[in-house]
Amino acid sequence: MSEKVSSFLSNLPAFDQMVQAQKQVINEAKESSAAQAAAAAAESLMQTKLQATVDAAYVIAAADGSTSPSEVTHIASKMSAATSNVLTESDVQDMIGISAKKLGDSGQEALIAKMASTITDATERETAFSVAAAVSWTGGGIGVKEGLALQAISRAFGWEMNHMHKLLGKARG
Repeated sequence: MSEKVSSFLSNLPAFDQMVQAQKQVINEAKESSAAQAAAAAAESLMQTKLQATVDAAYVIAAADGSTSPSEVTHIASKMSAATSNVLTESDVQDMIGISAKKLGDSGQEALIAKMASTITDATERETAFSVAAAVSWTGGGIGVKEGLALQAISRAFGWEMNHMHKLLGKARG
């Protein structure tokens, strides 16, 4: 993500709210000592709106069939920077690991459907899509498989194509 995109995301109130909620869940998970509480905290981590946002970014990164360690590092560093380091790169890498597991367990279509059921607010959906769109622009442009994944997210969110294209344009900076 470019500095413009990071600046764009950091100025979205919904993004900031998602970041703060995610950090609270992470802190609660880290403080939990009992095995049952840790399992419940892990389940909570998988269900947050910011986790669903990272899921969207990961779906785009993995759309071509593989995700390299450099892509994961890139997403983690940019997401951490976009959160003003409220979430560390390690926190985001853990979230990306959750996304990878969810994608592997359920597949792209089911994961996108779960994102849409987790993020129901229109502004939060635009924010999550903007993060995914920013990932799609890394590496020089949007490939066919990335474009299809973006369209699938857009459909799951109930948007017309022109709305998706407006958000893609904003995310490109």
